[in-house]
Amino acid sequence: MRLLRFPKQIYIAGDGTSGMISIAIGMFLIEHPEGLVLVDTGCAPQCAVDPAGYWNLEPSEWGKLDMKPEDAVDRQLLRIGIAAADVGHVVLTHMHLDHAGGMSLFPDATFYIQHEELLAAMWPEPRFSTGY
Repeated sequence: MRLLRFPKQIYIAGDGTSGMISIAIGMFLIEHPEGLVLVDTGCAPQCAVDPAGYWNLEPSEWGKLDMKPEDAVDRQLLRIGIAAADVGHVVLTHMHLDHAGGMSLFPDATFYIQHEELLAAMWPEPRFSTGY
């Protein structure tokens, strides 16, 4: 399972506890009459081998990734009998590396992303740049 581990105080403000919290990286497949729709693509497969090299050092420090090669979205789809090429549509909730990292696995799919989010990913404000 793909998990990101973050310092607890980032997500649970004011509770006075320290330590880490694990957050699952979700991807969802919708069987629609007009074809398969994938919501988010998770992390790039390369992250299972070298997250610091793929994400650069800073993102890998603020979120510790627990990912195995079989956790990549294309491998997860194969487990349920679906090839990545069978996915015709991909909806990205946002373009952070843990939600849009597997985009290249779907070269023939139509992608859907909000215009403002695309702008934020391409030209992020400095305080948000590490997520993209």
